[in-house]
Amino acid sequence: MSSCPNSDPIFTPAFTRLLGGQTPTPTDLTKLYVICVVVRLALFAGVYVLRTSDVLQAAVGVAGLVTAVRLFPFLQNPGPQWFSKRFQWVVGVALVASSVLVLTRKIPTWTTPAVLFVSLAGGVAQRLVTTFC
Repeated sequence: MSSCPNSDPIFTPAFTRLLGGQTPTPTDLTKLYVICVVVRLALFAGVYVLRTSDVLQAAVGVAGLVTAVRLFPFLQNPGPQWFSKRFQWVVGVALVASSVLVLTRKIPTWTTPAVLFVSLAGGVAQRLVTTFC
C-alpha cells in the first residue's frame, strides 16, 4: 500500500497490480480519475434514460446493496479515505432504498438517477479538496 495519506485501501492496490506492480504516479491517478468520472456520468445517463425499467431498478438496488455491504467495514475501522468510503456507503444505502421505493411505486422514478448524480457530484467535490500524492 502506498504511504500517501490519501491512498485508497481498495483502489490503490488494485491499480498498482494493473500497472504491473508499479506505484501509480499522480498523473496516472488523474488520468484514471477522469476515466472514472466519464464512466460514472455514462452510468447516470443510462439509468436516467432507463429509469422506468423495473429490471434496471432491481439491478441498481442489488449493486447498491453490494456496495453497502462491501464498504461496511470502513464505518467501523476508519482509515485512509474514510470520508469517501462513508459517503459511498450512504450512497449505496440510498440506492437500495430508492430502488425498493421506486419498485413499490412510493416515489418517482427519477429518484434513483438523482442519487447517482449526488454520488458523482460528491466524488468530484471530494477530489477538489483531496489531492493525489
